[in-house]
Amino acid sequence: MLDVAIRHNEELQIRYRETLFNPRYKFYLGFPEMLNFIPMADSGAIQMVSLNEHGAVIGYIGAKINRITKTAYDHESINFLPGKNDTFTQDIADFDLFLFNELGMDRIIWSVIIGNPVEKLYDRYVDICGTRIVGTFRNEVMLPDGQLYDLKYYEVLKEDFFRTIAKNGAKPSDYRNIGKEVYVQ
Repeated sequence: MLDVAIRHNEELQIRYRETLFNPRYKFYLGFPEMLNFIPMADSGAIQMVSLNEHGAVIGYIGAKINRITKTAYDHESINFLPGKNDTFTQDIADFDLFLFNELGMDRIIWSVIIGNPVEKLYDRYVDICGTRIVGTFRNEVMLPDGQLYDLKYYEVLKEDFFRTIAKNGAKPSDYRNIGKEVYVQ
């Protein structure tokens, strides 16, 4: 379940600080720079938390919003639970649908550090939802291990997204199940 991040800021910051020196989170912590907290934006962004059935924070999802270009930039997410997390996957999908349907965004842009395990899911998403890989920047991000990594950018347009899932015989709400391998072609 999604909720506004500021309502859960204290718990969010505690969960985030637990990731700071955990190698599992090295791909998140290097982008854009390693901070000791997730800053709460005053404006120009939407920040939400993913909650489990007991109301505990299990993830964070955010994006910068440009209402003039109707674009959500720097879509970011962090799963605080180890392993696969269906609730969090569904909440990311609900967040994206919220961007398209409620906030009127026409485009979502995000990136992934090459080597991040979630890169495989994003590449698969390209084939499923009418997304495209925009490009790759070499040696763009330094991670806590001191190494430079490449950064791959993605873009999904609202019209392509809804056309592609309709072509696959799905409803927009089915988009929530991508992480569950629903769209096997």
